[in-house]
Amino acid sequence: MATVVLALALTGYTGARLGGGRRSRAAARAVIVGLLTMAVTYAVGSALDVSVS
Repeated sequence: MATVVLALALTGYTGARLGGGRRSRAAARAVIVGLLTMAVTYAVGSALDVSVS
């Protein structure tokens, strides 16, 4: 999980750096949206009783 959060932060940071935006804000946004996306995916999978092995 920590590796995924780090990768999300680096992706946001790099995108902001290339685009000239606020780096810390972009990294935080990428992490928050990524974690929310993972939570929704988990919730839907659990609701549908789907498991990926």
